[in-house]
Amino acid sequence: MYPVRFLLVDGQSATIRTMQLNDLAAIDAMHDRLSRQSLYERYFVSYRPSLDALREQMQLSQHRGMALVATLDSAADEIIGMSYYLLIPDDVGVAEPAFLVEDRFQGQGLGSALFYYLTQEALSQALRGFRIFILPENRRMLRLLDQKTFPAERHYRDGMYEVRLDFQVACE
Repeated sequence: MYPVRFLLVDGQSATIRTMQLNDLAAIDAMHDRLSRQSLYERYFVSYRPSLDALREQMQLSQHRGMALVATLDSAADEIIGMSYYLLIPDDVGVAEPAFLVEDRFQGQGLGSALFYYLTQEALSQALRGFRIFILPENRRMLRLLDQKTFPAERHYRDGMYEVRLDFQVACE
């Protein structure tokens, strides 16, 4: 299935592919280009993960889930977005996804594309759904989930939304 090429809203050509362990330096460099707000919306604190934390995140996604990265075709060694899911051990068939898009590419359709392809991977693995934790300030992610074709339950508690997407039932 991968790599997959698509056009961003601004007309630039991008590629989504599976994450490789040798992407670590490029993912670390992408984190250097992120705003404090993007870091906060992803990690729930204005946190710049260390190289070791990123490596661990990548290794977990290789063994307990799936991970994708996006690059511009004009700069294939520069990662501009990533998504992954990790299986939730105590909730069989459910995974927790995470998405991160470099600020200058937000609003260009990249988050939607990463969501689409990550969901396709989850469906191909016969997962029942996603459980996603989102800060209320992350309006882009909340809007993205509102547009999806799977039923969602959204609950607010402890300062964040927990959204559960059910892949077994498609919306009408």
